[in-house]
Amino acid sequence: MTNAIIVNNLKFNYGNQQVLQDVSFEVQPGKVVGLIGENGAGKTTLLKILLGLLKTNMKVSILGHRPGMSQSVASMFQGDLKLPGVKVGEILAEVAAQYPNPKAPQTVLKELNLSDLAHHYLNDLSGGQLRRVTFAMTLVSNASLIFLDEPTVGMDVNARQDFWINVDRMKNEGKTILITSHYLEEIQQTADQILILKDGKIEFDGTLNELQKQYLTTQISFETKREGSIFRKLTQVQAIKQTGNKIKISSTNGDATLRDLVPYLKEIQHLNIIDASLENIFQTITRGEKTMQKMIEQLKFDGKRLIFRNYGFVFFSLLMPTAFYILFTQINRVQIKTFSAEYMGSMMVYSILITAIMGVGNFMERDRNQGLITLLKITNRNLNHYYISICFWSLMMNIFTIVILGTTAIMINHVDLSTMQWVTILGLVWLGQTPLLLLGIAISHVKRQETLTILGNLITFPVAILSGLWWPIQILPQWAQNIGNKLPTYFLNDMISSTVNNAKINWNDVWGLGVWIVGLVAAMTVGTIITRQKGRLARG
Repeated sequence: MTNAIIVNNLKFNYGNQQVLQDVSFEVQPGKVVGLIGENGAGKTTLLKILLGLLKTNMKVSILGHRPGMSQSVASMFQGDLKLPGVKVGEILAEVAAQYPNPKAPQTVLKELNLSDLAHHYLNDLSGGQLRRVTFAMTLVSNASLIFLDEPTVGMDVNARQDFWINVDRMKNEGKTILITSHYLEEIQQTADQILILKDGKIEFDGTLNELQKQYLTTQISFETKREGSIFRKLTQVQAIKQTGNKIKISSTNGDATLRDLVPYLKEIQHLNIIDASLENIFQTITRGEKTMQKMIEQLKFDGKRLIFRNYGFVFFSLLMPTAFYILFTQINRVQIKTFSAEYMGSMMVYSILITAIMGVGNFMERDRNQGLITLLKITNRNLNHYYISICFWSLMMNIFTIVILGTTAIMINHVDLSTMQWVTILGLVWLGQTPLLLLGIAISHVKRQETLTILGNLITFPVAILSGLWWPIQILPQWAQNIGNKLPTYFLNDMISSTVNNAKINWNDVWGLGVWIVGLVAAMTVGTIITRQKGRLARG
């Protein structure tokens, strides 16, 4: 028996944009096929090719004919015909006249409980009623092969139930049906064959059971007062989602995870275990792409705010350190050969300090207190993209600082460093910004802008003085030197100074920065745990 649909190595472009790439699949007669994919994956384009609405030279067979040549094909597209001056019964009669063996319009109206709408005008119908009439237009064709593109959009719950009853009826009559839908649970219950289209390619072609075997995932959900993070160490845990006391675990080996869960059974309630649904698997398949899209959008969003529309950064982190550099190096012309390169490094560190404490700290405090971070928690359920984006743009701001100060030093004071020295400075800046950035993130939790401004000033300027960024640390009192040479800005400044003078980097500086990073991470972790504990106690 000839397959109802045969597609071999189908490619299709809109101009220079490739929409479909080497798409191949076959559909046997009498099968219900679910075609799923994200918006823009190419589903509608593929349907139009199968219906002959888009021409292609590739090999595509529909009921043994080229697309558009068979008289036993019907379709239900997303758009509805809302023709003025046309009644429901009349449009069904018009459609029936186009097919060799149609159903009687009255019979179809009765099957869909639409008989009372037969004499209503199309443009008087509600959206849900019009959608059901569009389905009736498909049924009246009595075609052997039926394409349904998002058929239940706009239907209420009862109408959707009636729709799937009729799909089952058509399946029992031996008709071949290809359906696209965002209601994946409905596809799961009906489809004999599932096609997953991703980036214009068939990512999967097979049955639901085959898909579940390929993506072995079990969903384990329960309620507990324990922190969700303790369950991450369970065997084969893929992901954890916590909402209040409710926890949902995705496991690649449900049995193994459940065995590890046994010691916690006394502390959990309402335990529920289900195999992965089509929706769960679809999200797993597309998660990487979605994650990258979210990350790109977050980077674009924060880049505009942090750099291109942040005039405070331009003044305080770029122009002010550059002006200080020009002023002090021109005053100290006697020492210019040794002083100008070192002081360039000091102003780079000063700029990094301002960016982290006065820039990122204030920026994140504003995001937190004005509700952006709450919005991200609601939409993404985590803040990873946000923090990664902040760190990325912080580094980019510091790179701008290196470029501006470096260019100034070269043009005004003729500082001459090798490529390797500049690369080393860049690496040191990446390392040295970490503790300062962590400190900026920590103080951003201050609830009042005025308090944060005062705190930022109390950190930035004493640290700059004590660590020798404005003038040599050696001229400070001994007690001040003992404090200053333990600050992260001192370690970073000392390493950059060694680099510009072609001296070996002091490993004590590296260890010092490491201690600051570990200490701040530990302190912030403890603070987060305490805050969450207080929150749970407050909720009872």
